[in-house]
Amino acid sequence: CDLEIISRPLDFLGLNYYVRELVRADRRVPLIGLQRLPMPGRTNYRGDTLYPEGIEEILCRPLQEYGSNLPIFCTEVGNAFNDYVDPTGRVRDGGRIAYLDAAFRAIHRVIDRGVDVRGIFVWTLLDDFEWDAGFSARYGITFVDYATQRRIPKDSAFWLRDVAARNGLVQMS
Repeated sequence: CDLEIISRPLDFLGLNYYVRELVRADRRVPLIGLQRLPMPGRTNYRGDTLYPEGIEEILCRPLQEYGSNLPIFCTEVGNAFNDYVDPTGRVRDGGRIAYLDAAFRAIHRVIDRGVDVRGIFVWTLLDDFEWDAGFSARYGITFVDYATQRRIPKDSAFWLRDVAARNGLVQMS
């Protein structure tokens, strides 16, 4: 019964993308048999590599490797940053804006190459509890004061609002 269900054609492919990691096989590592390798480039405060352009590589793989052009939804795109409310009451998360801008541009290049990307969902609306970091990793475009539950839109929320209103990114010069 399960095989029959999972053998049905797919309607779309959902993709989550945050970071890129390099690994190599290592049978000495319990359970996963992989060893993480150091990554060059910029990192966030948690040490995760900031490589938003990697989404371009991932989105092209189904078409390049399998000849599949199923509709794709980027169901989670984002990265954690060390967000805080400044003395003026704003949350200035320029790193997130730069990350999302680069990821959106990479996705646009993929669409230009013929990949059927139908939607992008930023991870996430609100800061939340992350399984590997608790409340210390802030992925949201809205800051949550966990003590009071007050919500403060971050600069990235206003950036995303403006991208949606324009129906596009600002042209790079």
